[in-house]
Formats: sequence, structure tokens, C-alpha cells
Amino acid sequence: MKKGKNYLHLLLAFMGMLMLLCAGMTVSASERPRVRINNVDYVFYKNEQGKKPVAIAYIDDVRGSNLPTELYIPKKIKYKKKKYEVESFVWGDLEEYKYTTAIGQEPDKPYWRPNVAIPDKKHSYQACLKKITFAKGVLVYGPAYGYEKLKYVVFEDPNDLREARFYNCPKLKRLHFTKNYYWDWDYQSFDIKNCPSLKMTIDKKHKYLKMVGNDICSKDGTRLDNVVSGKKNYKVPKGVKEISAHAFWGNTAIETLQVRKTGLCGIYGLPNLKRIKMGKEYGNEYLFLSIKYTPPIKRLNIPEDVRYVYIQEEAGDSEINHIYLYSKNLKGGDLRRASVKTTFHVRNKKVEKKLRKFGFKGKIVIEKNMK
Repeated sequence: MKKGKNYLHLLLAFMGMLMLLCAGMTVSASERPRVRINNVDYVFYKNEQGKKPVAIAYIDDVRGSNLPTELYIPKKIKYKKKKYEVESFVWGDLEEYKYTTAIGQEPDKPYWRPNVAIPDKKHSYQACLKKITFAKGVLVYGPAYGYEKLKYVVFEDPNDLREARFYNCPKLKRLHFTKNYYWDWDYQSFDIKNCPSLKMTIDKKHKYLKMVGNDICSKDGTRLDNVVSGKKNYKVPKGVKEISAHAFWGNTAIETLQVRKTGLCGIYGLPNLKRIKMGKEYGNEYLFLSIKYTPPIKRLNIPEDVRYVYIQEEAGDSEINHIYLYSKNLKGGDLRRASVKTTFHVRNKKVEKKLRKFGFKGKIVIEKNMK
């Protein structure tokens, strides 16, 4: 009997612990309320050690008729006679601005979705904020989307910039990556588009990245990672052999793209792209057409030295209306999967026959004096 009572006590104790655990899980899973202090929202919690009260700062949901045009995010705040250390600042939720599908994020579809509606934008910081300064120790994350008047993002400690995701911030002036700015292939910590006034700089001691003009490239200059602003007529920097999937995504400035000695793999998400030109230095390498998520390309120029033309199964879903092939002779190719909506413009019958041999079934126009 005594033994049975002991089992009962143990069972009741276990059930009590389970109820407490479930209650704790419910609280932790629920969204913590935001508290507004000096026109900035804060979420309070305890750090990983569970001892120190800390806070995360936000401004994405703040609305008001007379919001300040300049903000200072302090390292310490006080609320109800209790002091909190501000650990980080988050511009917004990336999920609101990126492409998603039924199975999640597509590997070749990076983040920016155009024309995301900002609720009550007229009374938001996106409409009025000109300058924001972060106290030393406040780590900055998240996407800054559509801050139309933002000019200055100031860090008391530049190492506190942990993510640089800026889209459509047309007046933003400067941004700097220190030698400690974190980046690796699996975690792309930056994506900067449609910021035409921005002057980007990267510390020369950074191990993996460097600036080439106003583009972010790999340290050796062979990979193009991000076209920060771009021009109407944009040339891929010399030495680039690889273009990352997010390098162009969402850039609205580029209409004509000149590719140097590199394949076309990675030309994704250029909404206003009309023309592609292959530079003379392209050599006689084969042409691999992989152009995705763009409107129909009006014209693609392939220089005279190219001898191999391939359109493979992996090619994207963007149509090319006219391909101007300046070569007088071809050595190899595979055009069985090329769209019949494409028209090839060639300089002689020899090239026309080769295109048919490679499996092209669309229209071919011979222009001896092709411009």
C-alpha cells in the first residue's frame, strides 16, 4: 500500500512538471508583445544564459502622423523601473519580402519581391526616415525595404552590421563592410538592390569579398555576388567567370547587359532587361543560355569568335526574340530544346545549315551585312 502511494505521488509530480513545461512552451511559442518607447518598438526577453534582461528593437510596425526623421537606437533602455540591454535591431521580417513557393524557398529565387505593399506607408518610417544611428553593441539584422528618404545608416561600431539587405532605398549614401563582416557560401548575409546613390566599400583585409567598381565580388574577382546599383547599360566586370543567382535579382535599372568571358548562368530576375551583348573577349567558348525570371529578351548578340552554341534543358523560362549570331562558321552545338519563338539572324547559309543540324526548328534570317 505504501508502495502504491509512492507511485501515485510520483505520477502526480510528473503530471505537474509536464503541465508547467507545456505552459512554458506555450508562452515561449507565442509572439511576445512589443512595447513602444520613443517611437521605437522593443521586445523584452532573457538572454541565452537566462539571467540578463535584454531587448530587440523594431520600427517596421510603428505608425504615426509626426514620426521623427532621425532615430538613435540606444544600447540601454529603461521600462517600468527596469533596465534592459538592447542586443539587436531588426529592420523587418524577410518572409514578407521574398519569393516563396508551396515547397519553400527556391534555390535560384533569392529574396526581393517587387512592389510589396507597406501597410499605411504614408505614416511609416519607410516614408520619412532620413537617418538612423546605432549605439555600439546593437547588432543589426533584417531587410530594409523601401525606405525612400533614408540617407544615412550610422554605426558607432561598424562591426555591428551583421546583415545588409537593402532594397529600393534610392537616397542611401554609404555602407561599409569591415574585415570581420560575416559571409559564407551557405549564408548570404547581404543583398543590395535599387540603391542608385549608394557608395559601397569593403575593407581590403576582408578574406572573401572585395569591391570592383560598385559591385561586390569574390576576393579573386572571378565571381560576381551583387550588383549594388547598376546602370541602364551594364557591363559585367573584367575577370568575372561566375555570376551568383542573386547578383542581379530585382535590379530595375539594367536594360542592356554586356557579358564578358563568362557563361550566362545566373542571369535571373532582371525585370527591365531588353538586350544581352557578348563581349569580344568572350572567345570561342560555348554559349550556355540560362536566363530566368525576366521578360522576353528582345535581342541577344553573340560575337563572331563564338563557335559553339548550346541551349540545354536547364535553360530558363525567359524567351529570346532575336539572336544575332555573327560567327561565319560553327563547330558544335545543341539547339533541340531552343524555343521556336526565337529568330536566329546569321551571316551565311553555312551557319544556317549548322543551326538546322544542331536541331533548331525556328525561323532563321540570313543578313550578310548584319548590324
